[in-house]
Amino acid sequence: MDIVVSINEILKLVNSIDDVNTSIASALEEQAVTVKEISHSMQQTNSATKTTVSNISEIGENLELVINNISEISGASDLITKDTTVVAGDVSNISDNLANISLISTENLKSANEVKIASTDLSNLSSDLKNIVGKFKI
Repeated sequence: MDIVVSINEILKLVNSIDDVNTSIASALEEQAVTVKEISHSMQQTNSATKTTVSNISEIGENLELVINNISEISGASDLITKDTTVVAGDVSNISDNLANISLISTENLKSANEVKIASTDLSNLSSDLKNIVGKFKI
């Protein structure tokens, strides 16, 4: 009977070992599935990271373009400011010239009035001279 008991104990041990092997196999299968899921998740994360890096790079390039455009606009603004200053100076010169023209026109008007008065005086003198000469008829 000892042999039968021993065989039964050995069978129990073998069954126990088989159960442990089955549990280990099941755990390994679960671990393999988990590793596959982790790998898939890491691939998705890697892909998303690459997309994010690409987007950030594109944003950087666009920011560089914006900075260049702002610099160009600033340069154009400086030119406009300089040109506006030149135009303001020209307008001031034109204003001064118009003031001089107005002054000269006023002086010309005075001179024209003086010439008119002198012409009237000369005309009167001419009439007087004609009358005087008319008295000396030959």
